Amino acid sequence: MATASTSAGVGSLLRGWRDRRRMTQLELALGTGISTRHLSFVETGRSKPGRDTLLRVAEQLDIPYRDRNQILLAAGHAPAFPERRLQDAALAPVRLAIDRILDAHEPLPGMAFDRGWDLVAANASATALVDGVDIDRSLLATGERPSPRPSSARPGAVHHQPRPLARPLSRAALATDRRHRRCGVGGLDGGARRLPGRRRRWRGRR
Repeated sequence: MATASTSAGVGSLLRGWRDRRRMTQLELALGTGISTRHLSFVETGRSKPGRDTLLRVAEQLDIPYRDRNQILLAAGHAPAFPERRLQDAALAPVRLAIDRILDAHEPLPGMAFDRGWDLVAANASATALVDGVDIDRSLLATGERPSPRPSSARPGAVHHQPRPLARPLSRAALATDRRHRRCGVGGLDGGARRLPGRRRRWRGRR
């Protein structure tokens, strides 16, 4: 059974996501069909939200599925979305799709990262790109596709890049920074949270 403290915890999570999306309670209420009074009670812990209410709010706030599960668990509900590793047999079609996208990206370099910004796949051009930057080539060792092995590579692992590469790498860092913030500040691991600082260092080396 959900307690008052549990409801307050769920309310704090929802309020945090609403703040990140820069959305007022009225805007959220209009988008979900839930009264502003009820939303206010949920955020302050005065009302225990039902499963359907939480899912509607999470959908309107575009909360990542992993975080939706955490919100449901915090409210005493079962998770709604399964979580699997990329190597899981059920995700074979997903791995195949990633490979096809990366192959179609040739001759441009293409990389695929997981939510924690660990490298899970890279095409031949991305591997060749390592020859022009100061980065350990082993960081691009993702194993035989279509079953890539996650490595410890992150976008911020590239240092002291030649001037011709500085600008595109800076744009790539900016894109990862925006994606990181969209997925939820604080929901990612420490390495991902350090990306914005790395982006600033890249921009200073043009």
